[in-house]
Amino acid sequence: MIFNFGKKRKEKEKLPPLLRAIKKRKFAKAKELILLGADCSVRDEKGDSVLWNLSFQWNSYETSRADEIAMLELFKLVLEKGGDVNEVSSFDATPLIWATPDGIEEFFHDGKLLSLMLNYSPNIYLKAGGSFSCFGLATQNEEVLEMLAEKGLLKADEIPDWAKERVLPTIEKYQELMAL
Repeated sequence: MIFNFGKKRKEKEKLPPLLRAIKKRKFAKAKELILLGADCSVRDEKGDSVLWNLSFQWNSYETSRADEIAMLELFKLVLEKGGDVNEVSSFDATPLIWATPDGIEEFFHDGKLLSLMLNYSPNIYLKAGGSFSCFGLATQNEEVLEMLAEKGLLKADEIPDWAKERVLPTIEKYQELMAL
């Protein structure tokens, strides 16, 4: 019988320090690494980006107020360094999708992450793995639809037929507000 006790440790050692800090939820360390010039385009063993791993942490655990603030700062830094909100991960989802609350859960962290990501060329209609999209999830939550309309991302001629009844009133509401 062969024991390979060092295998997992060696795999972790291959993980770039920035990703290791994010996966261990050491957000102050991750911020320090970025400010010292860490490469925000590095990938983990599955090929997933720094932005994706940070998005996964945002959604996967109970997040304290201090962690929420630290993570939002990290998201902003990574996005400023070229993080792609539309990149499809090995989980068949995008950071943008993970930032979008659905109608089942509460308005996640007051929509702060989604609001931030909407400033970085989002494709709200992109279906990762053929299943979900930011837009599809937004149709289940009026606050999210309003956020998309406010950012000018909802265009009447781009709305799929199945969603028009739900979405067009929100678009009209924001067009009226903008006309005032």
